Amino acid sequence: MVYVDSLMKNLGWNSFGHGISETFTVGSMKIKLSPADHQWQNAYKGAANRFFKKGDCTGFLLRH
Repeated sequence: MVYVDSLMKNLGWNSFGHGISETFTVGSMKIKLSPADHQWQNAYKGAANRFFKKGDCTGFLLRH
């Protein structure tokens, strides 16, 4: 996910993001990112210092 990747890079970690609907492999596991409606921070004033877009939230389908 691109948003999490940007946070990791800000910490100096070696990372790269994946877009919604992309699939990648870790060992023998296939992981697919799926869209998710998790922008709860937008509903509560002061919960975050930014507006969260739908593309900032994801679910994961794991296949092993």
